[in-house]
Amino acid sequence: MNHGPRAGGLVALTFDADMTDDMLARLRSGKVESYANVRIIELLERGKVPATFFLTGKWVQRYPELTRRIAGNQRFELANHTFGHQAFTPGCYNLPRIPRPG
Repeated sequence: MNHGPRAGGLVALTFDADMTDDMLARLRSGKVESYANVRIIELLERGKVPATFFLTGKWVQRYPELTRRIAGNQRFELANHTFGHQAFTPGCYNLPRIPRPG
């Protein structure tokens, strides 16, 4: 079985915490203050709501303390979302493309 029960009205909350080189550049330039949505984490913590966070390696590097906070919550699960979140196809949310094998 690769899914939960189909009956019972349950929902799984998942969140992507992405970081690309372009996003890092916007942070460094001051165009963007943060890509960490602490308000969502606080809301989930207060409500004791379980959730899964898919984190990119670059996001973890940028927000190590917040990553430790998420990892320390027994209701939260962490999952890998690649290191730098690249795309296989052009025009995919302005993500950088994975180079074609050469």
